[in-house]
Amino acid sequence: MNIFVCPADIRATLPPGQGFAYCTYSKTQNYAGDPYDDNSYWGMRSTCAKDGDVPAPADTFAAVEDADSRGFNFDPWVVDWQLNGAAPGSFTWEHAPALYHGDVSVWSFVDGHVGAHKWTDPGIIATGQQAATGASMRGFAGPLSGPD
Repeated sequence: MNIFVCPADIRATLPPGQGFAYCTYSKTQNYAGDPYDDNSYWGMRSTCAKDGDVPAPADTFAAVEDADSRGFNFDPWVVDWQLNGAAPGSFTWEHAPALYHGDVSVWSFVDGHVGAHKWTDPGIIATGQQAATGASMRGFAGPLSGPD
């Protein structure tokens, strides 16, 4: 079980209901056959059930360090794109990217390699570091432009 917990993730040491969580990583919503709705998957099309279904496996991440504040990583990692409405083209992250390593997140990709991303946006860094302590940061609105 410990392969699913980063040693830097302190949430497993917190009391239940006060930031406790026992899983550092979440898969992405459209990877590994999670068919929410194959016709309209929050703006995406059908899910990928096999690695071979992914057209660009070296560029497609499969799992990310996440910080779901509900006791475990209940959901996959989700980005909610606003296609219409008051702010078309904007998005919110269902869970902020967890920053257990200062300002860096670790991502695994479908082809099997792992990579780190050093965040530069101060809002992402502050929110991700708070999420890593077990604080609920659901619905975080990320920047609409920039390197992150």
